[in-house]
Amino acid sequence: MPDKLPKDMTMAERRALYSKHRHPPTTDREARNLERVLWLFREMPRIKPKNVLDVGCESGFITRWLVDEPYLTGGESVLGGYGLVGIDPCEFSIEHAKSMAKKRANPNKAWYQVMGWEEFDFGGPVAGGRAPLPPDSLFDAVVCFEVIEHFHLEEGLLLLNTLHKKLNPGGTAFLCTPSATGRYGLKNPDPWHLKIYDWLELSKLIKELTGVTPVPDSSDPDFIMMKWRRE
Repeated sequence: MPDKLPKDMTMAERRALYSKHRHPPTTDREARNLERVLWLFREMPRIKPKNVLDVGCESGFITRWLVDEPYLTGGESVLGGYGLVGIDPCEFSIEHAKSMAKKRANPNKAWYQVMGWEEFDFGGPVAGGRAPLPPDSLFDAVVCFEVIEHFHLEEGLLLLNTLHKKLNPGGTAFLCTPSATGRYGLKNPDPWHLKIYDWLELSKLIKELTGVTPVPDSSDPDFIMMKWRRE
Protein backbone atom coordinates (compact mmCIF):
# COMPACT_ATOMS: atom_id res chain seq x y z
CA MET A 1 0.00 0.00 0.00
CA PRO A 2 1.41 3.44 -0.88
CA ASP A 3 2.19 5.95 1.87
CA LYS A 4 -0.18 8.37 0.21
CA LEU A 5 -2.72 7.79 -2.54
CA PRO A 6 -2.24 10.00 -5.62
CA LYS A 7 -4.93 12.67 -5.81
CA ASP A 8 -5.67 11.88 -9.44
CA MET A 9 -6.25 8.16 -8.83
CA THR A 10 -9.74 7.24 -10.00
CA MET A 11 -12.29 5.49 -7.80
CA ALA A 12 -11.90 2.35 -9.90
CA GLU A 13 -8.12 2.40 -9.47
CA ARG A 14 -8.40 2.92 -5.72
CA ARG A 15 -10.90 0.11 -5.48
CA ALA A 16 -8.63 -2.27 -7.40
CA LEU A 17 -5.85 -1.50 -4.93
CA TYR A 18 -8.14 -1.83 -1.94
CA SER A 19 -9.71 -5.08 -3.13
CA LYS A 20 -6.47 -6.96 -2.49
CA HIS A 21 -5.82 -5.42 0.93
CA ARG A 22 -5.78 -7.84 3.88
CA HIS A 23 -7.43 -6.12 6.83
CA PRO A 24 -6.87 -7.68 10.25
CA PRO A 25 -10.39 -9.04 10.94
CA THR A 26 -12.26 -7.66 13.93
CA THR A 27 -13.48 -10.32 16.36
CA ASP A 28 -16.88 -10.34 18.06
CA ARG A 29 -15.17 -9.60 21.37
CA GLU A 30 -13.43 -6.54 19.91
CA ALA A 31 -16.64 -5.38 18.24
CA ARG A 32 -18.57 -5.46 21.52
CA ASN A 33 -16.15 -2.86 22.92
CA LEU A 34 -16.79 -0.37 20.12
CA GLU A 35 -19.29 2.40 20.86
CA ARG A 36 -20.42 2.51 17.25
CA VAL A 37 -21.38 -1.17 17.39
CA LEU A 38 -23.08 -0.74 20.76
CA TRP A 39 -25.03 2.12 19.20
CA LEU A 40 -26.58 -0.35 16.74
CA PHE A 41 -27.22 -2.78 19.61
CA ARG A 42 -29.42 -0.07 21.12
CA GLU A 43 -31.04 1.16 17.93
CA MET A 44 -31.91 -1.97 15.93
CA PRO A 45 -34.36 -3.48 18.48
CA ARG A 46 -36.26 -0.18 18.42
CA ILE A 47 -36.91 -0.29 14.67
CA LYS A 48 -36.87 -4.10 14.21
CA PRO A 49 -35.82 -4.16 10.54
CA LYS A 50 -36.76 -7.22 8.52
CA ASN A 51 -33.72 -6.75 6.32
CA VAL A 52 -30.47 -4.79 6.53
CA LEU A 53 -27.90 -3.72 3.96
CA ASP A 54 -24.34 -3.28 5.28
CA VAL A 55 -22.34 -1.17 2.81
CA GLY A 56 -18.60 -1.57 3.24
CA CYS A 57 -19.20 -4.44 5.65
CA GLU A 58 -15.51 -5.41 5.97
CA SER A 59 -15.40 -8.69 7.94
CA GLY A 60 -19.04 -8.30 8.95
CA PHE A 61 -18.31 -7.42 12.56
CA ILE A 62 -20.60 -4.38 12.60
CA THR A 63 -23.81 -6.23 11.76
CA ARG A 64 -23.32 -10.02 11.69
CA TRP A 65 -24.92 -10.39 15.13
CA LEU A 66 -28.20 -9.29 13.55
CA VAL A 67 -28.76 -12.70 11.94
CA ASP A 68 -29.65 -14.07 15.37
CA GLU A 69 -32.31 -11.43 15.99
CA PRO A 70 -35.88 -12.75 15.53
CA TYR A 71 -37.11 -9.61 13.77
CA LEU A 72 -34.59 -10.06 10.93
CA THR A 73 -36.84 -12.23 8.77
CA GLY A 74 -35.74 -11.02 5.35
CA GLY A 75 -38.20 -10.22 2.61
CA GLU A 76 -39.27 -11.79 -0.65
CA SER A 77 -38.24 -8.73 -2.63
CA VAL A 78 -34.60 -8.89 -1.46
CA LEU A 79 -32.46 -11.69 -2.86
CA GLY A 80 -34.89 -14.45 -2.05
CA GLY A 81 -35.38 -13.46 1.55
CA TYR A 82 -31.93 -12.82 3.02
CA GLY A 83 -32.14 -10.72 6.17
CA LEU A 84 -28.58 -9.37 6.07
CA VAL A 85 -26.82 -8.34 2.87
CA GLY A 86 -23.17 -7.27 3.20
CA ILE A 87 -21.08 -5.86 0.38
CA ASP A 88 -17.43 -4.82 0.34
CA PRO A 89 -14.82 -4.54 -2.43
CA CYS A 90 -12.15 -6.36 -0.38
CA GLU A 91 -12.04 -10.07 -1.23
CA PHE A 92 -10.21 -11.07 1.97
CA SER A 93 -12.75 -9.29 4.15
CA ILE A 94 -15.74 -10.86 2.41
CA GLU A 95 -14.31 -14.35 2.72
CA HIS A 96 -13.77 -13.77 6.43
CA ALA A 97 -17.32 -12.40 6.77
CA LYS A 98 -18.69 -15.57 5.20
CA SER A 99 -16.67 -17.81 7.50
CA MET A 100 -17.72 -15.88 10.61
CA ALA A 101 -21.39 -15.91 9.58
CA LYS A 102 -21.29 -19.71 9.51
CA LYS A 103 -20.60 -19.67 13.25
CA ARG A 104 -23.85 -17.85 14.02
CA ALA A 105 -27.09 -19.59 15.00
CA ASN A 106 -28.82 -18.49 11.76
CA PRO A 107 -26.10 -18.27 9.11
CA ASN A 108 -28.53 -18.69 6.22
CA LYS A 109 -29.94 -15.25 6.88
CA ALA A 110 -26.69 -13.61 5.71
CA TRP A 111 -25.47 -13.02 2.16
CA TYR A 112 -22.03 -11.48 1.53
CA GLN A 113 -20.62 -10.44 -1.83
CA VAL A 114 -17.48 -8.76 -3.15
CA MET A 115 -19.00 -5.62 -4.55
CA GLY A 116 -18.75 -1.84 -4.39
CA TRP A 117 -21.69 0.39 -3.56
CA GLU A 118 -21.63 1.83 -7.09
CA GLU A 119 -22.20 -1.62 -8.62
CA PHE A 120 -25.09 -2.24 -6.27
CA ASP A 121 -26.64 1.08 -7.20
CA PHE A 122 -26.53 0.52 -10.93
CA GLY A 123 -27.54 -3.13 -10.75
CA GLY A 124 -25.54 -4.05 -13.85
CA PRO A 125 -22.95 -6.76 -14.46
CA VAL A 126 -20.00 -6.71 -12.07
CA ALA A 127 -16.37 -7.74 -12.41
CA GLY A 128 -15.51 -11.43 -12.53
CA GLY A 129 -18.93 -12.52 -13.73
CA ARG A 130 -20.58 -12.16 -10.33
CA ALA A 131 -24.34 -11.81 -10.36
CA PRO A 132 -25.59 -8.26 -9.72
CA LEU A 133 -28.04 -7.50 -6.97
CA PRO A 134 -31.53 -6.48 -8.11
CA PRO A 135 -31.37 -2.69 -8.58
CA ASP A 136 -34.84 -2.30 -7.08
CA SER A 137 -33.94 -4.06 -3.80
CA LEU A 138 -34.87 -1.89 -0.82
CA PHE A 139 -34.11 -2.32 2.87
CA ASP A 140 -35.61 -1.43 6.23
CA ALA A 141 -32.15 -0.36 7.42
CA VAL A 142 -28.91 0.59 5.68
CA VAL A 143 -25.64 0.65 7.62
CA CYS A 144 -22.52 2.39 6.31
CA PHE A 145 -19.66 2.63 8.81
CA GLU A 146 -16.24 4.12 8.08
CA VAL A 147 -16.73 4.22 4.33
CA ILE A 148 -17.48 7.76 3.19
CA GLU A 149 -14.08 9.07 4.32
CA HIS A 150 -12.48 6.88 1.63
CA PHE A 151 -14.01 8.99 -1.15
CA HIS A 152 -13.64 12.52 -2.45
CA LEU A 153 -16.52 14.88 -1.76
CA GLU A 154 -18.30 14.37 -5.10
CA GLU A 155 -18.07 10.59 -4.71
CA GLY A 156 -19.27 10.82 -1.12
CA LEU A 157 -22.38 12.68 -2.26
CA LEU A 158 -23.17 9.87 -4.68
CA LEU A 159 -22.70 7.37 -1.86
CA LEU A 160 -25.08 9.25 0.45
CA ASN A 161 -27.66 9.43 -2.32
CA THR A 162 -27.37 5.68 -2.89
CA LEU A 163 -27.78 4.90 0.80
CA HIS A 164 -30.97 6.93 0.92
CA LYS A 165 -32.39 5.40 -2.27
CA LYS A 166 -31.89 1.88 -0.92
CA LEU A 167 -34.21 2.53 2.03
CA ASN A 168 -37.79 1.40 2.13
CA PRO A 169 -40.22 4.20 3.00
CA GLY A 170 -39.90 4.52 6.76
CA GLY A 171 -36.48 2.84 6.69
CA THR A 172 -33.49 4.13 8.63
CA ALA A 173 -29.90 4.81 7.53
CA PHE A 174 -27.02 4.60 10.00
CA LEU A 175 -23.80 6.38 9.11
CA CYS A 176 -20.48 6.51 10.96
CA THR A 177 -17.27 8.26 9.94
CA PRO A 178 -14.24 9.68 11.77
CA SER A 179 -14.85 13.15 13.19
CA ALA A 180 -12.57 15.93 11.97
CA THR A 181 -11.85 16.80 15.60
CA GLY A 182 -11.25 13.23 16.80
CA ARG A 183 -8.05 11.20 16.91
CA TYR A 184 -8.81 9.66 13.50
CA GLY A 185 -9.68 13.04 12.01
CA LEU A 186 -7.74 15.70 10.18
CA LYS A 187 -4.43 14.79 11.87
CA ASN A 188 -4.75 11.11 10.97
CA PRO A 189 -2.14 10.19 8.31
CA ASP A 190 -4.18 7.27 6.94
CA PRO A 191 -3.61 7.44 3.14
CA TRP A 192 -7.03 5.91 2.47
CA HIS A 193 -8.87 8.81 4.11
CA LEU A 194 -9.59 11.29 1.33
CA LYS A 195 -12.30 13.47 2.89
CA ILE A 196 -12.89 14.04 6.62
CA TYR A 197 -16.07 15.77 7.82
CA ASP A 198 -17.25 17.65 10.82
CA TRP A 199 -20.79 17.21 12.11
CA LEU A 200 -22.23 20.44 10.70
CA GLU A 201 -20.87 19.89 7.20
CA LEU A 202 -22.06 16.29 6.93
CA SER A 203 -25.44 17.03 8.48
CA LYS A 204 -25.99 19.86 5.99
CA LEU A 205 -25.07 17.65 3.03
CA ILE A 206 -27.50 14.94 4.11
CA LYS A 207 -30.28 17.48 4.66
CA GLU A 208 -29.71 18.94 1.19
CA LEU A 209 -29.72 15.51 -0.46
CA THR A 210 -32.59 13.88 1.40
CA GLY A 211 -34.62 16.69 2.91
CA VAL A 212 -34.16 15.05 6.32
CA THR A 213 -32.09 16.36 9.23
CA PRO A 214 -30.02 13.48 10.66
CA VAL A 215 -30.13 12.64 14.36
CA PRO A 216 -26.72 12.46 16.09
CA ASP A 217 -25.33 10.08 18.68
CA SER A 218 -22.50 11.47 20.79
CA SER A 219 -21.31 8.31 22.58
CA ASP A 220 -17.92 8.33 20.82
CA PRO A 221 -16.23 11.74 20.35
CA ASP A 222 -13.84 10.31 17.77
CA PHE A 223 -16.65 9.51 15.34
CA ILE A 224 -19.64 11.20 13.76
CA MET A 225 -22.54 8.81 14.27
CA MET A 226 -25.89 9.76 12.80
CA LYS A 227 -29.13 8.28 11.56
CA TRP A 228 -31.95 9.49 9.37
CA ARG A 229 -35.26 8.10 8.21
CA ARG A 230 -36.68 7.99 4.73
CA GLU A 231 -40.15 9.48 4.71
